[in-house]
Amino acid sequence: MIDLLFDKAKGCLSTKDIKSLASYPDYIEMQSESIADTLDFVAMVIADDSRKNFISLDKVASILWGLSYRARDVAKLTSIASEAEYLLSVYKDNRSS
Repeated sequence: MIDLLFDKAKGCLSTKDIKSLASYPDYIEMQSESIADTLDFVAMVIADDSRKNFISLDKVASILWGLSYRARDVAKLTSIASEAEYLLSVYKDNRSS
């Protein structure tokens, strides 16, 4: 959804807005680390024999589906940040011409 919104809005965004989107890599890194931490936790819970019944398979599936949605969002944000950086370079080139 966010990529669709960006595609619709990018022609109307100010340079300030595009700079903000181009700064997403910091946010993307934080989200990626959070996903990795959650996956590490789920793996440890599953691997720990003494806690085999600590978490149900339904809960594991819900956590993994949630993480997959977050990972897709991170991928989309990465694409948007990359395109925003490109748009900034185009704007700079046009201003210098």
